[in-house]
Amino acid sequence: ALDGILPPPTRLLDPVFGPIGLSPVEREPSLGPEQYIRLALSGAFCNGLVRLVLHPIDYVKTKVQSNSTSNAEGIISTTIQLYNEPGFQLFKGIDVSTIIGFVLGFFGFGCNEFFKRQLIEFLGGPGSSIVESNTVSIILLASAGAQLVNCIVICPWEAIRIRVMTQKGSYKAISFVSAGKYILEEMGFGGFYSGFSTLLFREMPFAITKFLVFDI
Repeated sequence: ALDGILPPPTRLLDPVFGPIGLSPVEREPSLGPEQYIRLALSGAFCNGLVRLVLHPIDYVKTKVQSNSTSNAEGIISTTIQLYNEPGFQLFKGIDVSTIIGFVLGFFGFGCNEFFKRQLIEFLGGPGSSIVESNTVSIILLASAGAQLVNCIVICPWEAIRIRVMTQKGSYKAISFVSAGKYILEEMGFGGFYSGFSTLLFREMPFAITKFLVFDI
């Protein structure tokens, strides 16, 4: 009586492969060096652009944090004061900030994807029971490893950035090259990593949360 209304069960099956034949085949694409470089460059350009555009805000934050007078005056009044000062104060350190953003995006996205895939292969490959039951742990470990590499690479640049942004004078008064020479002469090579632990504690939670939300 229901013939023509409900299809026979055999019509729901692929004639050769059965029920699975009607489902799309999913396979994790393999990535070579070129794909990793493209992924890293995509993150680098996006992150660098964000740092470039938002640098004046970052500079005001640094000024408020490093100057008790600015801290007392507040963010808005400090911004107005810097805007009215000669020498384009709001753009001090914009070159090194953009470099930091580029490096953060390059190693952050590139290393995260590389570490994540290496962990998946080490635990049995895509689809294995260990991988399926430890997805969050894999993402956390991969993002933490990527951010550790990031902090090692950008810590010297971060030290130079702070030196440039807190130095008195116009935005061209001190370059990141001369700031780097000053740190090396006054503090030695260790001066570039004097704030490594603080940088690590600042960047690690952000990176882990970012990639966890992104991948989940």
